[in-house]
Amino acid sequence: MKKVIAMILCVVFLFSLTACGGADTSSGNTSAAPNQTQSNDQAEENNASDAGSNPAETLPPGNAGGAVDALEKQFAALEKDDLKWDYNSSTKTIIISGEGPMRDYYETAPEWDKYSAEAEHVVISDKVTSVGAGAFYYFQALADVELGNDVEFIGNAAFTNCTALRTVNFPANLKYVGNSAFNNDLLHSENGFAFPEGMLYIGTEAFRSAFKENTVSIPASLSVIGDDAFANTFVSAFVVDENNPEYASVDGVFYDKSVATLINYPADKRDTLFEIPDSVTTIRKNAIEVTNTLEKIVIPAGVTEIEEGSIFWNYALSYIDVDENNKNYKSEDGVLYTADGKLLLSYPAASERTEYTVPEGCERICNYAMSQASNLTELHIKDGLEEIGIYSLYLCENLAEAGLPKSLKTIDTAAFQFCDTLTRIDFAGTRDEWGQVEIKERNELLTDGRVQIYCAE
Repeated sequence: MKKVIAMILCVVFLFSLTACGGADTSSGNTSAAPNQTQSNDQAEENNASDAGSNPAETLPPGNAGGAVDALEKQFAALEKDDLKWDYNSSTKTIIISGEGPMRDYYETAPEWDKYSAEAEHVVISDKVTSVGAGAFYYFQALADVELGNDVEFIGNAAFTNCTALRTVNFPANLKYVGNSAFNNDLLHSENGFAFPEGMLYIGTEAFRSAFKENTVSIPASLSVIGDDAFANTFVSAFVVDENNPEYASVDGVFYDKSVATLINYPADKRDTLFEIPDSVTTIRKNAIEVTNTLEKIVIPAGVTEIEEGSIFWNYALSYIDVDENNKNYKSEDGVLYTADGKLLLSYPAASERTEYTVPEGCERICNYAMSQASNLTELHIKDGLEEIGIYSLYLCENLAEAGLPKSLKTIDTAAFQFCDTLTRIDFAGTRDEWGQVEIKERNELLTDGRVQIYCAE
């Protein structure tokens, strides 16, 4: 039942935030799928906020003349379908055959889900026009998917958490890939991945953590791409058709058409320096993350908006520079702040400092801002800080001591998670005042005795 619950959560909450012969062959009609479920707490935890049940409610600009809306209506959720399925145990292959669309599996799992731990191959035959939402959610052994020529629509979370999945083809007729459809897979192709001309839509987080060492080519027709569609993904370069009306690529980096919004820097791009173009005014959430070679980022004067969680987990990054003429942001010894100093946005993960003091006047350490700061052993925060954000010090593996101010009100979710060397916190307030600090979940080391809390009595 937990697997079905996780699937429902994955589909309902939008981001806050195929007949084959052989031994022991099973078969059935997809319209009579019982509630086959499989327990997995980790899948439930990792996929509780990634996909919406109605992508049309959150469409980005550029709806391709209403074509996306029309396609969604065409493939609206069915109560039943006329497709057949077979499983060949000798080849560990599920084959879906028949004609027309596949139903969605939001509240019940498909009948073939009983093979989710062993099926390695999926074949969607020609004449099948869609893959339903959740159809192959968390198929742990699935290695490759062959989509038939007539597949136009891939539903929300259709292949989410298929962590062994490496190979999939995108047929020429494909138009739509739903929210979180391939989230947390690890697709790879020596020739890269090219979405077909005629494709219209990629949903929110559709390919989050899904590509490895690949170029991704975006055709002129693909004008609706949801938030974080390629977040946390090891793409080596984005290549956008110059005739695309909504998007552009410059030196492999993914932007909006006017190169005013930085959407994704390829995590597998091997440069050490990234000078953001002068035309950029907005840096999106998850824009520059999980790089391994990037050492320095230069932010130009014209940037007016840096979304929270836009620069983090860059393992070689040691310095963030901001043009001195920028009126909205500043760099303090390589650390990114808002110009007024109230928000600490990003601390370079590879900074050589072992001690750091957050200056007076900073009110919030933003989400992910100091996570995985590998060399940091001591952190001191001056008075005025009120909130330590989500995952803000996550996996600071050498952090041993922290000094927290009396003004602190909230330690948000997982702020100190996996700071396993942390043994001491000096709090500038009294014991009663420490008791009033809201400590949210996944900060158990602050409350279970592993960390000694010293207060000013």
